[in-house]
Parts: sequence; C-alpha cells; structure tokens
Amino acid sequence: MLVRIALVITLVGCGAAPVPSQATTGTCVDPVEDLDGDGHCLAFDCDESDATRFVYAEDFVGDGVDRDCDGMDD
Repeated sequence: MLVRIALVITLVGCGAAPVPSQATTGTCVDPVEDLDGDGHCLAFDCDESDATRFVYAEDFVGDGVDRDCDGMDD
C-alpha cells in the first residue's frame, strides 16, 4: 500500500516572499509591514515614511522625488 503525505506551507503577510495576490498588486494589509499606511508592503515600498512612494506610484518628471522606486526621477 502506498501512502502519500503532502505538506503545504502557505506564506501569509508581506515582505520578501509575498503571497501571489501581493506579488502582482503590491497590496498589504499587515500594519507591521506597511508603516506609512499606503497599502504597500516593504517589498513594494521604497520609503515607509512617505505614503506617496511605492512601486506602482505615478512619478512626476523633475520634481526631485523618485515616487515609483525605480531609482530615477522620471
């Protein structure tokens, strides 16, 4: 008789290993990981002290602020 045992580990929360929905949207509901309250976790937020800076934010050319976390003010 063959017995199979499956172990499934589900990661819940935010950070380096986001769950699939967070991997595509960057959304976060964990207040520990979303310090600025903008709805984006550490993996998608380059400045947890500024709610206007996260990976999917609109970046305005020449304003001196890298809002979309790509390393450039574009």
